[in-house]
Amino acid sequence: HDDIAYLRQDDSLQIMSYHYRQGVQDSQPLLSGFPYQAMTSADSYLVASTGSDLHFINHKEPGTSDVLTVEAGNEITALTSRGDTVYVSTQSGAIYKIRVGSLPIAEASIKVDLLFAAASAVHEIHTDGDYLFYAIGSDLHRLRLIDNNDSIISMSAEITALESAKGRLFVGVN
Repeated sequence: HDDIAYLRQDDSLQIMSYHYRQGVQDSQPLLSGFPYQAMTSADSYLVASTGSDLHFINHKEPGTSDVLTVEAGNEITALTSRGDTVYVSTQSGAIYKIRVGSLPIAEASIKVDLLFAAASAVHEIHTDGDYLFYAIGSDLHRLRLIDNNDSIISMSAEITALESAKGRLFVGVN
């Protein structure tokens, strides 16, 4: 999946894959029929959310997929991943750590852990594997995953984007 870009096409309710080294878009959508929101690319699969559901698509075998409901009726607001571990935030402020193993999902391999419940919805999350970075309004949180120690930096405006590269965290503010 290193040479694939995933394109969420809101107008046609689908997610397509684009092989950018070859300049070719697949003719069939990976996912279709739902208003997909957040997406993340884990090591083994693409994960996309719609409502309270996570849709998993195998990178190497796009025909292999499955769906997991995180918390019925509680909309997913953001996703991030490290390896095959997926971190999910919900409208209620709950942040989950989820592992499903291989696809299709076997009930015995599902592991869903509630990391914590924030005071309000979290719309931006990112992980580097050691920390989970998340934003609530203009507050940037850094949660150490090994012991859940949380530290906060207040920014000058609402945080609208989080990304990391080469050991640095990039924060977008509105």
